[in-house]
Amino acid sequence: MSKEIYVPCECKCCVLEISKTIFDEYDDCYDICVLDSRYDHEANGLLNRLRRAAKALFGKPVYFNDVALTEEGYDHLLRQMIELRDHKEANE
Repeated sequence: MSKEIYVPCECKCCVLEISKTIFDEYDDCYDICVLDSRYDHEANGLLNRLRRAAKALFGKPVYFNDVALTEEGYDHLLRQMIELRDHKEANE
């Protein structure tokens, strides 16, 4: 079983996907992935989306990088993100 959350970037060209997979016989796994679904930010019509799909199928390969984390690693990342958000010093 898995559960996902999606956080789109401001320009809607990429999405941050964070998922949790629950295994019966293994520890839970967290996965963080950046999904990029566009080649051209201005091309939004049906024909342009079909062209982008053709580029993805027949053009250069598209690579996605994932980060798989244990629960402890995920908790550590959350703490670091909160520290980064709350960071106020310019030179530290």
